[in-house]
Amino acid sequence: MKNNQHEKDINRERKTNEVIRPVNYFISITMVDEILNGLNYLHGMDIMHRDINQRNILMKQQGNDCVIKICDFGLSKIEESASQHTANVGTPTYQAPEVKWGGKYNKLADIFSLVTLQK
Repeated sequence: MKNNQHEKDINRERKTNEVIRPVNYFISITMVDEILNGLNYLHGMDIMHRDINQRNILMKQQGNDCVIKICDFGLSKIEESASQHTANVGTPTYQAPEVKWGGKYNKLADIFSLVTLQK
């Protein structure tokens, strides 16, 4: 009964009827690999996303496979070698410490944000 109440609390907080269920370990690894491929593509073009979080990762099931896409580039920025990025942007829960505290940061802050999704 207590577990059922916990699920109701989660759904009330999310304000949706969407059922939350654990993701199979191998699907999770595949998802992370696909997100890393997307970030590698962006970073190869010197683009920092600066707001990697659960709402900005889209997943679409296609048969036995799933397609992962990164979305919402409203805070993204071109990383220029001579510039120093210090703006506190992004979703606080997923920010790298250097972003949160106003330090200098680069594309690696996106990787930190991805790692926080796995908690």
